[in-house]
Amino acid sequence: MTKTIYGSLLGVMQVVALGAMGSVAAAPLPLRFVDPTVRIQPGPKSGLASLVIRCDAPSSEQRVTKDLPVFVDRALPLTLAAGVQTERVVEITPAADTGRTFRVDLLIDGLDGANTIQRRYAKISWLKQDWDLDYQLSNQPPTDYKWDVVGLPAEWNINRDRCAGFRLSQSTPAATGVSLSATLV
Repeated sequence: MTKTIYGSLLGVMQVVALGAMGSVAAAPLPLRFVDPTVRIQPGPKSGLASLVIRCDAPSSEQRVTKDLPVFVDRALPLTLAAGVQTERVVEITPAADTGRTFRVDLLIDGLDGANTIQRRYAKISWLKQDWDLDYQLSNQPPTDYKWDVVGLPAEWNINRDRCAGFRLSQSTPAATGVSLSATLV
């Protein structure tokens, strides 16, 4: 009886202590979508598309396994939503990357007419663990990508100081893997 009361009091004290610390940030999910929007060509109701799944900090078991994640779309009523089938899962991790990256190829059928965005839910299973993630299907045309260069000098002169610092600012949507190059003629 005493142990039960002590355990209950300890539980109350822990809850009060956590409440006093403020909100506790949730740990990031081990798996995430790089871009949670699956895009097919603007207009058609059907098409092939891909999602990219990323594991930024794999455990030692996740680093060495040859097993691929299993992607299962949570089916919605076909009268309301498109059908989604998993075609294949392929690992696309670059050689020097410490994380793991996978591409999931999907076959989409029955998406409403042009300019549709549909929220979907997926269950991803990998090494006896499950994650529920949401994503979107879209046949909207991509938005324009706008960017601006700030801080370039009015005149470019090559002298002793060959580097000129500048900043790029971008609008949505977010861009990754952008590289800049210059050729002097």
